[in-house]
Amino acid sequence: MEKVDGEYQGAIFPFIEGLDSGALRMALDRSRGQTMYIGLTDRGWSSTGEKSYGLQRVYWNGKTPFEMQTITATPDGFKIEFTHPVDKEIAADPSLYNVTSFTYMYRYEYGSPIINQESAPVKGLKVSEDGRSVRLVVDNLRKYYIHEIKLAALKSASGTPLLHDVGYYTLNNIPSGSMLSQSEWTATASASQGGSQVNSSLDTLDAPDDAGGVQEGDEALAPAAKRVVEMPESWDDGADRTIELGTVPGLEYDIEKIEVKAGNRVKLIFNNTDDMLHNTVIVKPETADQVGKRAMNLGLKGEEMEYIPESDNVLFHTSVVQPGVSETIYFTVPEEPGIYQYVCTFPGHYITMRGELVVTE
Repeated sequence: MEKVDGEYQGAIFPFIEGLDSGALRMALDRSRGQTMYIGLTDRGWSSTGEKSYGLQRVYWNGKTPFEMQTITATPDGFKIEFTHPVDKEIAADPSLYNVTSFTYMYRYEYGSPIINQESAPVKGLKVSEDGRSVRLVVDNLRKYYIHEIKLAALKSASGTPLLHDVGYYTLNNIPSGSMLSQSEWTATASASQGGSQVNSSLDTLDAPDDAGGVQEGDEALAPAAKRVVEMPESWDDGADRTIELGTVPGLEYDIEKIEVKAGNRVKLIFNNTDDMLHNTVIVKPETADQVGKRAMNLGLKGEEMEYIPESDNVLFHTSVVQPGVSETIYFTVPEEPGIYQYVCTFPGHYITMRGELVVTE
């Protein structure tokens, strides 16, 4: 945290992964040698553990990893300090740094998609003499926006890769002061580019089909038939099977196993009766983990893609459905018998929120 023009702002970073459930409360006990106690529950958000609740104790092993220690705002960009000196030759590579700004909507509905996303090109950079910091000269800084600062294959002077390669800085105010002169920093290829607009309109919020869905008309069914929301005209006799699938608290569907016949035409009604966002994604056998992890790694692209990664393992899917809302999709069951899966790919839900779609002959 830092205070700029009387207002607090600062950065957040990933910290620890692999917990048994979602982290809800943390308490540091310095009397026991930097021990942290973590209260857990999967009733939280983005839980990737397999247990419903728990209490875990985390010990520090005494070794400081190579990480971004702080990000601070400067009049012309950001300064990143590291826990160990960087490899100065690698750190001078402009292709390692990517900055994107975005924000959220404050509204009655649960959650918000990322909106007004724009790139903030890194015009130049300067690595400190001791290798402990890198100063970025960034174009298109925006007040009151979150700035994602993502680093690629940066290594320390000893050859250790970053443990986490991303930080998020909320820029409430751009500080005053002296800027780096152009003679002080190394120009990058993006120095001549302006801030390219990615999504500056809220109109896209009312067009979920733009995020991987299928619009009305036969043309749209060809390349993107994974989400069909209108019954195909070729289904003269309607669907062979209508399935209603719902949700229950604790990141679960209300049906664990659904049997269908190969080649059947299915009308799937997904009712999100939970108070959290969910979707339903039908995937090939034994690929739910892979698809779920890829959805987690979509980062800032996740919202616009409905957290559906581009993968041949994804067969059919709904959009992300708000609490208390339903969505209906239509699909033809694969001809190959087997145990397929349906899974929620909203970040972190895939670990526990899944079921089996058993395809029989």
